[in-house]
Amino acid sequence: MKRALRSLCLLTAMIMLISSLSACGKAGSKDSTTNKTVVKEKNNSDAKETSNGKSEFAGQTLEVAAFAGAYGTDFWDTVSKMFEEEYDVKVELTASPQLADIIRPSVVSGDPPDFIAFAQEQDIISTMIKEDALLDLSDVVKGNIEDKLLTGILDYCQPYKDGRILYTPSWYYSWGTWYNKALMREKGWEIPHTLDEMLELGAKAKAEGIALYVYPGIYPDYNQGILFPALASVGGAELINSIANYKEGVWEKEEVKEVLNFYQQMVDNGYILNGSVALTHTQAQTEFLQNKALFCVSGSWIEAEMADAAPEGFEYGFLPTPVVKEGQKQYANIGFETFEIPAAAKNPELAKEFLRFLYREDILKINAEKTQAAMAVKSGADFAKEYMTPSNYENLKMLDEDLLPVFVNFTLTEKTEIKILSEIFGSINSLVNGEMKVEDWVQRLEKANAILREAAVK
Repeated sequence: MKRALRSLCLLTAMIMLISSLSACGKAGSKDSTTNKTVVKEKNNSDAKETSNGKSEFAGQTLEVAAFAGAYGTDFWDTVSKMFEEEYDVKVELTASPQLADIIRPSVVSGDPPDFIAFAQEQDIISTMIKEDALLDLSDVVKGNIEDKLLTGILDYCQPYKDGRILYTPSWYYSWGTWYNKALMREKGWEIPHTLDEMLELGAKAKAEGIALYVYPGIYPDYNQGILFPALASVGGAELINSIANYKEGVWEKEEVKEVLNFYQQMVDNGYILNGSVALTHTQAQTEFLQNKALFCVSGSWIEAEMADAAPEGFEYGFLPTPVVKEGQKQYANIGFETFEIPAAAKNPELAKEFLRFLYREDILKINAEKTQAAMAVKSGADFAKEYMTPSNYENLKMLDEDLLPVFVNFTLTEKTEIKILSEIFGSINSLVNGEMKVEDWVQRLEKANAILREAAVK
């Protein structure tokens, strides 16, 4: 199931977090008037105290609203109690799979929770973004939190592209290309580093009756796992931002056409598995597990999702998206969930403190244990390693160390008949079916961009 279909529900399997619970060194000091022990971490507690030893937030209340989907409520129950004890505050926690329905009345009435943990693509959050109803978190993030996050990921937390950080990344996952390590070893084939090398491998595989590539044509946007990283490799953040902003002429750039032409060459050479356009994600993955295709595009949850279907000896491997030319940087397409603080929060300072608290190393480790997923932080994959499938860990560890993240954060628009992902990826099916060529694909996207530019939220 798509992780991103957890909204479409995300993807998600999607997904991941952080190692075993480690003991935190603590020192206690007695408050002379209340005889209460004020707990302080030796190394990384951000709690500030007044002259009498109490937290500056003592006695205050924080309203926290958290989506309780695949990750359950155990993490939120645990950290809420810890935050209460350390800061001498009260946390009013609402954690539910029906979070949107629960908090919508208070959000609409202008009395939102102080802190929200809900993916930015969810309707209620995207509406708050469009209404500019989220607090700028730049002052909280810069420094301590920023240094902990995956390199480059904050570029995708600024929906207005004006430098304001309106949410921070929490759990993350990756879309990408997968292969069978055992099959590659058996054939003596090397994994490709460029798109040309991938096409050359396609010829070798075809000669042995194996397709180069399979994808779920019913959900063609799975192809973002290869298309967006390849585009980032040729043009970096500047190109990705131009695509996200529907910039005129962006799809007509020669370097963009080079990437799109990779699909045309796979079609022309018969390297895409016959029938791919009619496959669901699980059907495409099943064909892949039967070694009918060398590569399959899917999410980092594929091994868990297909646990009952993989034959003995099948060994998942994650292929960093090949580049057009040697020397270009390699990227991986990611998805992530988010934390937000509403602009109308009653206690924004305490909410900011809670946000800092969630990125503390001891809390990140508790997060991994309780959710068995990975946070979008450096070493996030290591924290969650013991709870992940080997391929998921390998994939996310590459993002931690070798690959740059790419996430196309499309500019918000008013409602139109155009759905940009359908325009981009639905065209791949048309290409495979012989209904269009790359130039037709380019013109289709340029026409869509013209409409979306006009509909962009000003």
